[in-house]
Amino acid sequence: SLLNEAEKKFPDNYQPNIEKALLYNNHELYESALVEQLKAKKKGAASEQFYEEIATSYGRIGDDKNALKIYEESYDKFYKSKNIYDNLGWMYFKIHNTKKGIDIVNEGLKKYPESSDLLMTLGTLYSDIWDYERSKKNYLDSINSSYNDFKSNSFRAICYYNVAILEHSFLYYENAFN
Repeated sequence: SLLNEAEKKFPDNYQPNIEKALLYNNHELYESALVEQLKAKKKGAASEQFYEEIATSYGRIGDDKNALKIYEESYDKFYKSKNIYDNLGWMYFKIHNTKKGIDIVNEGLKKYPESSDLLMTLGTLYSDIWDYERSKKNYLDSINSSYNDFKSNSFRAICYYNVAILEHSFLYYENAFN
């Protein structure tokens, strides 16, 4: 293919690998995409977005531990964006390292105090350790902040759904209607 020829002609250039990874991702060939992304990374491709793409590829093949490693590397290497705090918090939730997730999201909230995404992730993390009050507070704060973040109604619906699950889990059925 043309991209394989470009890679042979310019072996130190990571762009052909990135393009191949995009093609593989578009066809849901995530393992092949990951191979190309890792080649590009080895050749010097580096940005928060690119690292997020690698972590997403790991996640799509069910390798959450390596996805987390990439997010941690991104956290250490790049500007601390809302996304990196949120992605790290979510990955810590997925691997059941809830305390670390809570800590990283709280760190992010010091920098981005009105982030509806971070607040929702924090609500999820607190629900994981059965802290009803903090979980509910963060879900509701997320809903309130979502209007400033210009989030869609579907975002708020997910938050409300999470609150309903929380109420159900704690047998506070009457609160689900409030």
